Amino acid sequence: MFLSRLGAGLAAAALAPGLARAEAPVDAVVRQLESFGYRDVSVRRTLLGRMRITARRGDTEREIVLDPRTGEILRDLLRDRRGRHIPELSDGSSAGRSYDKDSGSYDDDRDDRDDDDDHSGSDSDDDDSDDSSGSGSGSDDDD
Repeated sequence: MFLSRLGAGLAAAALAPGLARAEAPVDAVVRQLESFGYRDVSVRRTLLGRMRITARRGDTEREIVLDPRTGEILRDLLRDRRGRHIPELSDGSSAGRSYDKDSGSYDDDRDDRDDDDDHSGSDSDDDDSDDSSGSGSGSDDDD
């Protein structure tokens, strides 16, 4: 009896980190929506296992669908009160953003700021020291 409870407890503990990690992208999106002034935020699982997040700000409704395993945003729609699609966002857009599981946040590699996890920009690790173009003979003589 004790061993079966222990086994069930260990199985639940083994599954828990995966579940927590899967929910992290959803939590990050909800926090960002609230920081952009969205209210009435709701989260529901779709039939395909994706997460559908809806929220309202003023006369607009936003719907975000993401893959909870990867954090990839599959859809990000804005609609006005009449249900018409609003094509562009002035803020709060997810375009060019990716979820970083290590930091638990979204990052925009296309912005002008060079974040620690950006792979491009002026603070990039690539200093062109391995580049064979440019001036110099290209030889490595130790005279």
